[in-house]
Amino acid sequence: MMKQRILCAAAVTTVVLAACAAQDTDGDAALPTTDTLAVAAQPASVPVTSIPDAFTTQGTTHSYNARKAYDLTGDGRPETVVQNAMGPRPDTAEVELLILATAGDTLYRNTWNTQSYFQYEYRNTFTDSAANAKITRHLRRVLSDSAFTAEGPSAGMKRSIPGGIDRDAVRYDMKEAAVRSKHSLPAGAPLNSAQYEEMQKTPVSAATIDSIVGELATMSTFTYYAGGEITYTLAWSPLRKRFVRIFSCC
Repeated sequence: MMKQRILCAAAVTTVVLAACAAQDTDGDAALPTTDTLAVAAQPASVPVTSIPDAFTTQGTTHSYNARKAYDLTGDGRPETVVQNAMGPRPDTAEVELLILATAGDTLYRNTWNTQSYFQYEYRNTFTDSAANAKITRHLRRVLSDSAFTAEGPSAGMKRSIPGGIDRDAVRYDMKEAAVRSKHSLPAGAPLNSAQYEEMQKTPVSAATIDSIVGELATMSTFTYYAGGEITYTLAWSPLRKRFVRIFSCC
């Protein structure tokens, strides 16, 4: 299954850069929709897939709630990828992305603001309806079928980067994971300046990276775009019992 969004770091080929630049196109495959209120009521242990067409409004709050059932860990039981966005306007909504185990444990978490989707454009050049449509297109793509692969990185990734796994992204991920483990930081919690400096100095051997690359070569992947130049690809490490970033854009 081909992914539409790929790494655009400076060290990667122009093929990857071109693909990242294409992330803001309007073409979308048809996606399933359901009542988001019904979906929100489902526990994490009941995997469902729902990708709504638009934000819902209650009072002065706009919200977008989507779910995707997909086996990313390879244990035969689908995890639930949850995407929630909420704010006074769709174009200033806080987005939370979670990957939940069948039992409900949080395996991965990240957050961003929908303002990042206007990083290279002037928001005031869009009407409210056009801005909302743009935001919704991006949010719907996060959990679209093309964001997932079943057996290792996509063919497009492999054409752009040997083996489809970026060793620098893996190295950075391992450094960050070591600091998070040392300081007992939960998934998605930001590092402070001292922890970030510590992370930069944390050594990761080439042998460790080789081992991870070999382990993840055939694992399912999940790629998502968080605006600006931020694109991540994740793969589950059975050995480390966590998701590892195998691509990280800028």
